[in-house]
Amino acid sequence: MGCQQILFTSSLLLSSTLCFAIEPPYVSAQLALSKPAQADTALSAIMAAGIPVPNQRNIFLEAQLSSTLVASKRRSMALTYSCFGGYGVYRRLINENVALHGKAGLLYQYSKTEHAKSQGGVAGGAGIGVTVRYGRNTHYLVELSVIEGELDMVAVSAGIRYQFR
Repeated sequence: MGCQQILFTSSLLLSSTLCFAIEPPYVSAQLALSKPAQADTALSAIMAAGIPVPNQRNIFLEAQLSSTLVASKRRSMALTYSCFGGYGVYRRLINENVALHGKAGLLYQYSKTEHAKSQGGVAGGAGIGVTVRYGRNTHYLVELSVIEGELDMVAVSAGIRYQFR
């Protein structure tokens, strides 16, 4: 193989790599209205951090922690819960300011009803959402999530995401 062929091949590889630049990691904070099965609506806080999957465009791994801020009521007793888990996230840019995303993953749920013992277990989670760019590194975020496990619930959340550039 000649020197010119090596230079040409190298320049093609470099230019194709630059076209598919990896997205930056992010952190987000959200407030959610959560509706556990057979209980009233609760207010929760959600913190998440995501990193891009190497050599995969638009795919992230996300760790998420959520916890009750204002407990819901189940049969007139306070119900508190926390979840920690990981998601695979696919993000699709609509234009340079708006992106849609979908996610699916596994979580560990912990819940406790007043005057009863706590419960915990593995659950599956999925969600869809949209981000809207506010500044160079800042985005507004809205999500709809569903969790199926020991404590089934639906949550609508809104918050802010910061991308490290």
